[in-house]
Amino acid sequence: MPAIELCPCCGHPKAPEIPESVRFTAMEQKVYLTLRGAGTAGLTQRRLMDKIYADRIDGGAEYNTIGVYIYKLRKKLKSAGIGIETSSAIGYRLIALDEGVKF
Repeated sequence: MPAIELCPCCGHPKAPEIPESVRFTAMEQKVYLTLRGAGTAGLTQRRLMDKIYADRIDGGAEYNTIGVYIYKLRKKLKSAGIGIETSSAIGYRLIALDEGVKF
């Protein structure tokens, strides 16, 4: 597994920069940045929804909508050597798919 690079400001693990060729929708970017902010700890689906839709009084979209965004992000991030791991105990978290990708 690649070495973990830590943020000099907060000490949290850093996710790698995404190549400019990878384009996100506004919501995909929000999901990615939220997962990136969680580092290796990951987020449960409920916690991810709470963070993404915190600004919406109606609580946001349907519960399974997160799964759709995760699916789309996995396809887009694969070219950058980044994956999204799903764990029943943890939820979702970013992982390195290639040796050269550092977190």
